[in-house]
Amino acid sequence: MRKIIVILAWIIFVAGIIFALFYTGIINRNKTCTSVDISIDYNKSEMFFSKEDIQDYIYKNDTVVGKKLSDINVGMVENLILSNQYVYNADVFKTMNGILKISVVQRKPIIRIYNTKNQQYYIDDKGVKMPISDRYPVRILIANGYIDSVYTPFVPSNHMQREDTIALQKDSLMYGLFRIAGIINNDDFLKAMIEEVYVTRDHEFELIPKIGNQVIILGDASDLKVKFEKLFTIYKEGISQNAWEKYKIINLKFKNQVVCTKN
Repeated sequence: MRKIIVILAWIIFVAGIIFALFYTGIINRNKTCTSVDISIDYNKSEMFFSKEDIQDYIYKNDTVVGKKLSDINVGMVENLILSNQYVYNADVFKTMNGILKISVVQRKPIIRIYNTKNQQYYIDDKGVKMPISDRYPVRILIANGYIDSVYTPFVPSNHMQREDTIALQKDSLMYGLFRIAGIINNDDFLKAMIEEVYVTRDHEFELIPKIGNQVIILGDASDLKVKFEKLFTIYKEGISQNAWEKYKIINLKFKNQVVCTKN
């Protein structure tokens, strides 16, 4: 008898859960979206868009507020936001109280390219080319000189792809600029010191400091870590501030040595 009572109790308990889920599902299907809550992670970079920009972008394609939650396709909203060339990632979900939550992560540009075709574009820290924004100018490292690579919009091969370093590696010059920019942007000292990367006719790299008239020659993109370590050494230990200004060229391209040319 006791066994039968236990079984009946379990049946009632499971039936109650099923009914509660069914009832909640009916309520949620009929609940409408009351508002959109947007949060943006600017990825430690200057902004390319605001919450209002994202909201307007969504509303131009789909008026989600006032619609039934069951009629809102969160996947389509995510893909819509991800079609923005400045967006790295987007997560969209619906809450029980009728709010559409949108979390956006912005791409982080690390260098601005000026090519020989009179085009300008950014490369972000994931190797993706980004268009220049007229509304939100960004002050970052620039690269110019003999750069032929043109801007092409990033077209992911699938909805999960967020990076493009593999495609960038096919262009050794652009991949070299990407690596140099990554090293500079990840170091506060270099970021404060270097203004520009110049690409020579021979596709070698030169650094132009923000202060002074020096040219720092890197050569090609090989052994970049070693070359920047040599730069740290001569700037912080080997040459005093007064002596530094006496040199017009700091050549780091040769192994195991630094060649300095005075003014």
